[in-house]
Amino acid sequence: IRSLNFSAQFRNQTQLGTGVVEEREWDFTLLGVRFESGDNFNFSVKRSNEYLDAAYEVSEGISIEAGDYTNWEYALRGGTAGRRRVSLFGGITRSGFWNGDRTNYGGRITFRPNPGVSIGTNIQLNKVTLPQGSFDANLYEIETDWSPSPWLSATGQVRYDDQTDLVGLFARLRWIVKPGNDLFLVYTQNWQNLGANILDDRDLITLSRGGSVKMNYVYR
Repeated sequence: IRSLNFSAQFRNQTQLGTGVVEEREWDFTLLGVRFESGDNFNFSVKRSNEYLDAAYEVSEGISIEAGDYTNWEYALRGGTAGRRRVSLFGGITRSGFWNGDRTNYGGRITFRPNPGVSIGTNIQLNKVTLPQGSFDANLYEIETDWSPSPWLSATGQVRYDDQTDLVGLFARLRWIVKPGNDLFLVYTQNWQNLGANILDDRDLITLSRGGSVKMNYVYR
């Protein structure tokens, strides 16, 4: 064992002027272990209190009413060292969700075939049970990174969630002209699937697309 981690964090958010508590959260890491190999796992507990001032629809036909909600969350997460050619990260979380319950299963696999190249897949599966009804909310993501040199890197990400049926693309190129002086080229595009299934019945329409250029310059 290389290190043990225990921690406690507190966060309190109130409305300006009224002082009404919008969110209050205690977050405890009861046990975090990192091994000499770089592999790790941790067990954490969170208690949150949140005030909802207006009702909203969390899923089609399922609404959360305004009110004050207090919930507990228990999470077990672990991963392998990032230096490995194939690294894994995953966890399971069981928590309250407004006036119901949520179970989350998450996992990530990263493959590094060569130095400076990585391909990762991320999946988040959420099963929610409420008195008003139940639903699943899942997120799928593929991410690639390519760094041919310390001065140039390219990142691409595609993600899809089955609640909004949105497919998002994010691509970024970063060129470090010299330390402190960076040039970024960014392109994003979002589609919505109007078909029944993203794999078998696709009917994608473009909702937005855009590009941007950003430069950082440091004068010494």
